[in-house]
Amino acid sequence: LVIGFETEDYLLDVVFHPDLSSWELKDEDELADALKIGLYGDQKVKDIYAAAKEAIQDITSGKSPISKKWSSWVPPKARVILEMPENWDSQIMGP
Repeated sequence: LVIGFETEDYLLDVVFHPDLSSWELKDEDELADALKIGLYGDQKVKDIYAAAKEAIQDITSGKSPISKKWSSWVPPKARVILEMPENWDSQIMGP
């Protein structure tokens, strides 16, 4: 039984002030440590900074970080809502 989503945190965060007038990078030290210990290579770190730069440009220019197609999405009327099996949480915790 597999439950959940696979994700990867690239360590570097862009934090915007509530009015979006300014921003700062957070956890650059952790990204530097990841490079130092070989978790990420030079190119991966460059790609992470490039993605941060793109996000900053998008948000400061007024572009929404969420795709426009989601603004009109509604769930299908004939959908089935699944229920979690009994003791589902004990199955993911192991024996």
